[in-house]
Amino acid sequence: MTKTHQGYSISTNDKGEQVFTFVQGNAYQGSPTNQTINSGGEARTTAHEIAHGLGLPHIFTGVPAVVLNTLENKDNLLNSDANSGEGMTPATGTKLLPAQIDVMKKVIESVQPEKTNNDKPEQ
Repeated sequence: MTKTHQGYSISTNDKGEQVFTFVQGNAYQGSPTNQTINSGGEARTTAHEIAHGLGLPHIFTGVPAVVLNTLENKDNLLNSDANSGEGMTPATGTKLLPAQIDVMKKVIESVQPEKTNNDKPEQ
């Protein structure tokens, strides 16, 4: 399968080697407002990038680790083809764990305006 790549990233793996990776999308982690998410129009990539915007890191670079970078989590939405772990690619999964959903809920709640007495429905 040929994928359209929008850019690239350079990172260092656990052996201290630089890794050059093509990326398909981009979003700022934990910043769900006032940003443009790039995804190349692919549904999974869009969901993956929205999850970044809602505070989730990749499973292989997460600090703090919300999901362990293990084969049992290969199908996680926050895995990506940049994962250098053995057997962890291709990354096509769409699963989220309850801990990841909790992180996203907290980020959403953190950007919600505080409710005032004026926001209460009249009875």
